[in-house]
Amino acid sequence: MTADRKQAAADAFDSAASDYLESAVHREGPGLDRLREVFDEASGPVVDVGSGAGHAAAAVVETGAEPVIALDPAPSMVRTAVTATPALEGVLGDGERLPIATDSVGGVTSRVAAHHLPNPRTFLEEVNRILRPGGTVVLIDNVVPSEPDLATFYNRLERTRDPTHVACYPLEQWRQWLETVGLVPDSVTTFRKTLAVEPWLERQSPSPERRQSVFRLLLEAEEDLIEAFEIEVSSEDGLPQSLTTTAIITARNPD
Repeated sequence: MTADRKQAAADAFDSAASDYLESAVHREGPGLDRLREVFDEASGPVVDVGSGAGHAAAAVVETGAEPVIALDPAPSMVRTAVTATPALEGVLGDGERLPIATDSVGGVTSRVAAHHLPNPRTFLEEVNRILRPGGTVVLIDNVVPSEPDLATFYNRLERTRDPTHVACYPLEQWRQWLETVGLVPDSVTTFRKTLAVEPWLERQSPSPERRQSVFRLLLEAEEDLIEAFEIEVSSEDGLPQSLTTTAIITARNPD
C-alpha cells in the first residue's frame, strides 16, 4: 500500500506542476529566505527533496552553491523545476530511498513536502546518510498542535482536499526523529500564514464533493478548532479561511 500511495501522490502532482510553479504561497515566504541565509558557495552539492516546481532549489542556486539537485517523484515537477531554473540538475527519486551516495552532499532541503511521505523517520535516516560530516539540512513543513484533537482535525482537513496528504506532525515529534537518527537540531522557528481556501483547493482540483466537504469542515468547526486555527469567513469573498503553522528546522550531521 505504501508503494501505491507514493505512486498516487506522484501522479497527482504530475498533473499540477504548472499550478505549483505559479502559486504565490510557494513562490515566496520566510522558508526561502532561510535557505538563502544558510547556504553559500561552499555548501554544495545540495539536494532539494520533494522539490516540486523547484522554488526552494532555485533559492539555493541564488546562494552560489552548486550543484543543486531538484529531486522529486513526479516527472512533470522535475521538468518544470529545471525549465524554470536551468542551473538545476533534475533527478527523479523517492524521498525515502534517495538515489544519492552516502556522505556525498553538503546540504539537504525539503520544503512543504514531508507531509506526503509515509515514513518521515526513514526520510530523515536517508538525509543523515547522504549528508557529509558537518552537512546541514533545512526542513520546512506545516506542523500541528500537540493536542490530538487539533492535530486530527487539521490532518482530516488536508486529506479531504488532497488524498495524497499523509500527516503533519507536532514540532516535538520532528525534534525527536531528528535526534533519533543522529541529526542535531541547531535552530527552530515557526510562522503562521493565512490559508485562503479557494487557491488552496484549486492546486489539487478536488471533486465538487471534496470541495463541499472542506467547506463543511471549516464552517461547522467546534469553538476550540475555530480558536486554534483562527477560522473565519473572509470579508472580501465570503469564503472561509484559517491559519496554518509552518516550522523551519535547521539541523546538522555532527559526525
